[in-house]
Amino acid sequence: MAKIDQTSNSTKTICWARGDFDPKVFTIVDASGNALDISGSTFILSVDSRKNPTDITTQQFTAAGSFVTDGTDGKIQFQPANATETDIAPDRYFYDIEETLGTGQKRTLIKAAALIIQDITK
Repeated sequence: MAKIDQTSNSTKTICWARGDFDPKVFTIVDASGNALDISGSTFILSVDSRKNPTDITTQQFTAAGSFVTDGTDGKIQFQPANATETDIAPDRYFYDIEETLGTGQKRTLIKAAALIIQDITK
């Protein structure tokens, strides 16, 4: 079974400065590191203040995935809708990425840390 929880792996951590909403790009690969064709799937990234929330009451925001090209290269990006979504208290949060296959089957691809850092320029 694949290891999903990557919260202790700093290479999987994503970071936004407070109020920024630049896209974060991921490449979905197989066990050998080869990019997968994800063109038939949809994706959502959710950010929460709790590592293991039981409901959405502590969810900070979500971002739908969009293909960087056509999805055949495994590249997907997630961008908060606007600056308001990341204009939250600087802290360590948690994110996961869920894929919905064309068949309707859902799978969580990763669960890791998301940092919101204090911006300097206002």
